[in-house]
Amino acid sequence: MKRSPFIVIIVVLVVLAIAGFVYSRYNESSCVAEQCMTEYAGTYVATKSQDARTMRLLTAGTMSLETAGTNGQEPTVEIGTWTVDSEGRIAVTLKGNMAELYPVDRNILFEKKGGNLIALEYDQTIYGTDGLNFKKTEDYDSTSNVTPVPNLPTEDDIATTTATSTRAVPFGKVTLSLGETAQFQGLALTPVSIAEDSRCAQGLQCIWAGTVRLNIRVASGMGTSNEIVSLGGAITTESETIALTAVEPYPVKETTISPGSYRFVFNVTKTSGAAAKPAPAAPAPIAAACYVGGCSSQICSDNPDIASTCEFREEYACYRTAKCERQSSGSCGWTPTAELNSCLKR
Repeated sequence: MKRSPFIVIIVVLVVLAIAGFVYSRYNESSCVAEQCMTEYAGTYVATKSQDARTMRLLTAGTMSLETAGTNGQEPTVEIGTWTVDSEGRIAVTLKGNMAELYPVDRNILFEKKGGNLIALEYDQTIYGTDGLNFKKTEDYDSTSNVTPVPNLPTEDDIATTTATSTRAVPFGKVTLSLGETAQFQGLALTPVSIAEDSRCAQGLQCIWAGTVRLNIRVASGMGTSNEIVSLGGAITTESETIALTAVEPYPVKETTISPGSYRFVFNVTKTSGAAAKPAPAAPAPIAAACYVGGCSSQICSDNPDIASTCEFREEYACYRTAKCERQSSGSCGWTPTAELNSCLKR
């Protein structure tokens, strides 16, 4: 049985069309790296995120992600590199910000759809669950007059800053950042790292207020030692008392406090065992008061202005007769009496 020449021609044309489509798709996904970098480079503005974000991809392979500040916080500029993989996707690696290098790189994988970049993989605990979608607003090329991405701080920069950040201060209150040293007479105090920050963030409903535990380095007549002090607590040397009275800023829901943004307020005083002076030694600081807060008065904390959402649970009634005070850990909390424990188990 002979086939019509017309049918054969139709079949050949269909095969050629399919082959052309497959070839074009392959060509699109396997573009030359330099060509892709030039094509994708530019300014992108977030389209879905609640935060105002702007991403700049430079032709040299460097990039920045700028996030506008919220709730009075300073804007952040994250810095890193980017490349295009064999499938035409954009792989972004964020190395740090202007104040610090991240201990672990933050990776985001984008898919290009028209003039938009859609994030396929990213850390939602850092960048939220709204999605990271960006729309291109400006093209770059190798001749564009584009402001370079700032350089990341190096380990030498950090070491130099830490080594030279020392202030001579009198006894009393002092505010320090991580790595900064306060030099008192016969005593040096340095906040080293944050061991814990479990404070209940504004906008969240919490059963307890949480606390801050801070690693500090103390150099005194007894030598140099590493200690941990809790918010509202204190440690003593042979002749001084070091109290951590406040930590700023206070955490806010769905925001991250960078280590460089923390400020620690200490009250450093001489104890009664110090060398005799005309005036008596100042007493050890008294721990800050605890406050009952939240919409249903269910939170015990050291923040007098703490708020929460307004839904009532049966167990909240148990706190009406409970005692809100500072616990042995140094944090504010409900004293776990037999009456309270029994009520909460109902």
